[in-house]
Amino acid sequence: MSLNARRAFSKNEILELFEIGAISRAEALRGLGYSTEQVEAISAEIHREAGLI
Repeated sequence: MSLNARRAFSKNEILELFEIGAISRAEALRGLGYSTEQVEAISAEIHREAGLI
């Protein structure tokens, strides 16, 4: 599923879609208004904290 839909999703709908695995973390963050650069920085920090990089 992608958030490129014909209607706007509410914050709660976006979070619910993420929680059930229907959209990725990046899609959820972009849907919540974060820029691509912010999404990349957040993802990198999560990977660093998890010891993946």
